[in-house]
Amino acid sequence: MLQAWKTGAHLMGNVRPYDPTPVEPPNEVNLADFSFKLVSVEIGAPDAKAFHEKYKIKLSTAIRSRYHDDVVFGSDWRELLMDFDRKSLGFH
Repeated sequence: MLQAWKTGAHLMGNVRPYDPTPVEPPNEVNLADFSFKLVSVEIGAPDAKAFHEKYKIKLSTAIRSRYHDDVVFGSDWRELLMDFDRKSLGFH
């Protein structure tokens, strides 16, 4: 399957094609080039290498409280929020 992906003859659907020489990511990203609807993204420590240090991602209070008190899905929602917070702070 790996060889099929490299030659472009795969059955995996809409996946990014293999590129033996991928583009290096830029050191600077202009956040205005992206439209975020559910999160806010700010620059934290511009010189940091780690994503979670360089950018701060936050969920609005409206998103956080959306299913917080739901009887059926509330505990799952709170678990998802805790997972999001851990990962956005760099804890895996």
